[in-house]
Amino acid sequence: FEPFRDEFDPMLPHRMPLRNVLNLFERARTDYLGGPDELRKMEAEDNVVWVVTGVDDFELCNLGEARWEDDQSDDLIADEAGESSLVQCTPGRSVTVKTNFVSKRGGMVLECNQMLLVPAWDDAMNACRNRRLAQGKISIMALDAKKRRPTRNIPQWFIDKINGGGDN
Repeated sequence: FEPFRDEFDPMLPHRMPLRNVLNLFERARTDYLGGPDELRKMEAEDNVVWVVTGVDDFELCNLGEARWEDDQSDDLIADEAGESSLVQCTPGRSVTVKTNFVSKRGGMVLECNQMLLVPAWDDAMNACRNRRLAQGKISIMALDAKKRRPTRNIPQWFIDKINGGGDN
């Protein structure tokens, strides 16, 4: 995705507000699940709709505290001078949303672990790597489209897609 200027905080021009990060997460989930057309088809043919039931463990990384994508530690990234590396995201600069799906309760609930990533130069590796700008866990639940009650009647093609893939 390439964010536009109006998606950034006007007071902090290199920071994306929480609502816009959540919008990017939503767009990435929808695209991975087949886009709006596939979701409408699932509602019409299979009588299933998906709703967000929770947003947990959400974190906007501070500009100077953005971790590498694969870094699970709580240590700040420091340059040779001992200062935190500055990661900036600017309008038009490509960002990536990485999503990992975990199926729960017989496929009725999907836990979507998502990260907003921006490419940044890593001097230590002498290569470009992804830095985390935000991360969170979004839970979605399948509902019967008519009764609006939870359902496990998930189409097999959808279950295969979730179990066969997971990253986008």
